[in-house]
Amino acid sequence: MDKMPLICLKHKMEIKPEIQIPEMIQMLSHVDSEYYDKPLPDRTKIDIWECYARHVLLLIDSDKYGSLVFSDKPDLIDKAQSLGVEVTDSRPQNSREAESLYSKLAYTKDPSWKKRQIERIEKCGAHYENGILFGPKGTDSFQQIFKAHLKKLKRLNSGDYAIFKRNELFVTSTILADEEMIREALSHMKEQSCIFPRRFDSVIVSVPRHNYVFNLNASTCESLEFGYCDQYRIANDARQEVIRAELI
Repeated sequence: MDKMPLICLKHKMEIKPEIQIPEMIQMLSHVDSEYYDKPLPDRTKIDIWECYARHVLLLIDSDKYGSLVFSDKPDLIDKAQSLGVEVTDSRPQNSREAESLYSKLAYTKDPSWKKRQIERIEKCGAHYENGILFGPKGTDSFQQIFKAHLKKLKRLNSGDYAIFKRNELFVTSTILADEEMIREALSHMKEQSCIFPRRFDSVIVSVPRHNYVFNLNASTCESLEFGYCDQYRIANDARQEVIRAELI
């Protein structure tokens, strides 16, 4: 079992003693007190994954992505720079289900119900231990990412999306990739794009430990480290931003 914790955005995560990040320790704010004892609602004014993506992009390049605002079709836009970013999730269904079950575990006092939920988490291929969700294990195939890319390419060319000078795609994944897989993925996404008049200039794939920035125009891919502390901080920052919007 891969012991990489899954970052769950809808759940208030426990702070590990060894992680001393000031932004995470401010637990007494109105934002935290409002949702400290419960997960985020299923429907929120700001989509949690779009918010998470915006924060990851800020980490990657704050100058380029610093003025992105929430929108629809695409999800994040910067009109001044004529930049649009569509956000999607390529994680397998079992990963999503495990996270959904986990997000509710901390808010029940019924031991029998909690036991059933943990059993369901285990059936998804994940593992629950000491309040932390591990797994499911990442896949070693880009196929889900290719499907997501193709689906969004079709929508980009549907006439229903605002088109910018630069159009990008942000994909959340759990893939475990090596250099050869990354090179092949770059080639495959370029092949997918060539049959469409409108294409994504870049595809950013965010996974545990790394952010892969595929520049399809330049035929390059940059692998950026994305450590657990940054993932943890960004998940909490995104969660608090979503909660603030709910309280307005």
